[in-house]
Amino acid sequence: MKYQPKNTIELEVLLSDESIYLGDIDTSLITDMSCLFANDIGAKCPNRKDFSGISNWDVSKGTQLVFLDYGVPQTKSYNILNNATEKLSDSDIEEQTKILAKELGYVKQKLKVQKSEDAEINIIEAYYDEISDTYYKPFVNGISVEFSELNETTGISVAELSDGTTNQKMDLYADIYKKLVDHGIKPEEIAFIHDATTPSEKQKIFDNMNQGNIRILLGTYAKMGTGVNVQQKGVAMHEVTCPWRPSDIQQAEGRFIRTGNEFFEKDKKFKIKIYRYGTERTIDSLMWQANNVKAKTAREFTQGMNASSRTLTDAFSDLELSSDMMKAQATGNPFMITYALYKKYNKSVETFIDNYHTNLFRQKMQINDLESQLKLSNAIFDKFEKIDLSNISKSNIVVINTVDINNIKDYSFKGLSINLDDKKDPNYEERSRMIEELNRQAKNECQGKEIEILRYRDFSLTLIYENNAYIYNVKSEKFNTEFEQPYEFSKKLGEKSANALSFSQLRNSLNEFIANIEKNKEKWKINSIKTQVEIEALEKDSCEKILSKEDLEEIRTSFKADFRYIEDTFKNFKSGNTALELLKEYKPKAYAPLAKLGENSIEMLGAGIKELYKQIENMHNGKLPTELTKSDALIDVDILTKQEVHNIKTVEQNTKFSSREL
Repeated sequence: MKYQPKNTIELEVLLSDESIYLGDIDTSLITDMSCLFANDIGAKCPNRKDFSGISNWDVSKGTQLVFLDYGVPQTKSYNILNNATEKLSDSDIEEQTKILAKELGYVKQKLKVQKSEDAEINIIEAYYDEISDTYYKPFVNGISVEFSELNETTGISVAELSDGTTNQKMDLYADIYKKLVDHGIKPEEIAFIHDATTPSEKQKIFDNMNQGNIRILLGTYAKMGTGVNVQQKGVAMHEVTCPWRPSDIQQAEGRFIRTGNEFFEKDKKFKIKIYRYGTERTIDSLMWQANNVKAKTAREFTQGMNASSRTLTDAFSDLELSSDMMKAQATGNPFMITYALYKKYNKSVETFIDNYHTNLFRQKMQINDLESQLKLSNAIFDKFEKIDLSNISKSNIVVINTVDINNIKDYSFKGLSINLDDKKDPNYEERSRMIEELNRQAKNECQGKEIEILRYRDFSLTLIYENNAYIYNVKSEKFNTEFEQPYEFSKKLGEKSANALSFSQLRNSLNEFIANIEKNKEKWKINSIKTQVEIEALEKDSCEKILSKEDLEEIRTSFKADFRYIEDTFKNFKSGNTALELLKEYKPKAYAPLAKLGENSIEMLGAGIKELYKQIENMHNGKLPTELTKSDALIDVDILTKQEVHNIKTVEQNTKFSSREL
């Protein structure tokens, strides 16, 4: 190749020269090709017209989906450039109907119908959907068979009411196809979902998308919803038209926003680009309004059914805002976006304030619990602190209590010394039997009374039998301390046990306790420090320190006042210009309390509320709350040509406009 730019700047210089054939440029050293062409905001080479040769670039073959519900293709994608016309044969119609009914779960049935009161009763074939309890009739639309809802009484479908045909003069699919080819996209890299009429043909399209052989796939929301698994090389999607149902939007975006994207595996910052199109002052605003109402209804229903479920509620709330935002864009009124944000965050502010006192109470309870933990940790640490490790006896002589615990007049310790190093000690063999006898007597004759059973290395072991369990504790008269709880030991001691411990178990447990004194002392010291840090952090972030009751009430009332003013202005002044002029003069009451709160603390009122605050601040300073972004571009041609496509996981929603000249 003639040219091999080393960086993006050198590539931009080459692209600015129309005389340079793109196929002569070696892009193997370029890792970022974002924002190069006219259809990117902030494009660096906006005037390039000739894209021939771009398909030869070293690229990762990112793919895009285009959702378009305006009509259907009148011919297969691969026949468009040949100007070939197609017509489905009877066998094609029958086969497509059979396949589509199976995919949708429709059952073929006989249905008695009567077109009018005077007409004869006829029996027709219809397809029944049990889920919606609706009958459908197949009809031919372009090169596809589709189902249209049927009136059970008359047998007439919705499609038949409109003559069962589409406008044959307008084929947006073909028009988009030709424009993409004109921009340098190879014809074989563009396909329609309607090209496939069988499951195997659909799977072939999906496989080609995942391999990058097909780069752009166009289709309707219905045909490219559930079951379309083409996410492996997805980089962008285009919602050219707005569907009637919020669920269709979620299903469409779910084709790419899911696991299995190879670009995300390479770069965890990768994002899918989502473009939504609308035309100012057209039915587009009504369509997004319809989605907004439906999403709002669904959200309120789920809130009513399950008030504690935040996940589902938040999902519907986000979709409601998304629809509101697009509706605002389609109206061309920047204050509509502010209104949409106020509507959402007015609710989140109310929720926050309603939960404020509960959170404050919970916070105080948490601090009280931590203070109790701190007190306990300090107390246990003090117990271990009293022990001087250097002053603990190293003698291996154990003294076992031989007191007759049945003698209620004398419970004093009467010990028998045993040298554990001297196995010839006459008492050596007696040690286990004596411990067993003490265990037995404590259980049978002296329940609930603490008995000292042995002394060893400046510590004594006591035994209590109560509630059908043995409990062994450690005390030290020399160091003036005692340990009685299970968490103060390593194991065995302090715990309730249904079985008595033998002499060997007691000796080993006591030795282990002594060996771990320094370790346990350090552990409880660390526990105290950690707990103190948690308490200080909670006290520092206390709700009361951030927001007073007066602050909360001012925020609540100002949000309501702003929301009502904007809403009433739109309602009372039908003229868009009049409402716009009034809102330009309005100073939001929420600005003062939010500014007082500070940007770092604002988001506690609701995730993403900073966006609204910026618009409120702009209005306070006499500016428009936001600027609407417009673009005549449809498909991002440069996305298809990036060597490393950027960005999935977090959705980047770029709202654009189309002149609808397609």
